[in-house]
Amino acid sequence: VPIGALARSHGSAIDLMACVCSLDGSRVLRVEVAGLKEEAAALGREAARLLCEKGAESIIAELA
Repeated sequence: VPIGALARSHGSAIDLMACVCSLDGSRVLRVEVAGLKEEAAALGREAARLLCEKGAESIIAELA
């Protein structure tokens, strides 16, 4: 499954962009979250939760 993430830091903050795509590229789900660097792990979990809300689980399940 094409899955990607990009984090950019500026000062004490971090912006995280994450995506999940179907193999043929017909479905692309993207989310963006932001917070403090100390909250990086929580930001990753939040991005995953938001992707799941958008349907990422169904894209991943197609490969099972």
